[in-house]
Amino acid sequence: MIIIRQPIDDTAHGSTSSSTAADKTTELIITFLELHTSESLPALHTIVHILTGLLAGNFDHDDLCHILNNELDILAISAQAKQNIIPALLGITKVIEVQWQV
Repeated sequence: MIIIRQPIDDTAHGSTSSSTAADKTTELIITFLELHTSESLPALHTIVHILTGLLAGNFDHDDLCHILNNELDILAISAQAKQNIIPALLGITKVIEVQWQV
């Protein structure tokens, strides 16, 4: 099953805020992952921008888990931490989906 997600963009919903849903999602993920990696902030920021885009992408569950796993490997996140992080990131996709159904 492939879930179709819309790009994270508040402009379609009339937002004039300088802090869009994508920015907020990125900030949330950075805060979450900072605890689990020793990567420098610029590297973390780059990977998290990639993750934010992926979470809004059109991937089936298994493909998305595989891609997230690979991206977290780049950040040297431990396998144990990934067991909690990947479900949390997938939860963020559910929030994104719900926001776009409103």
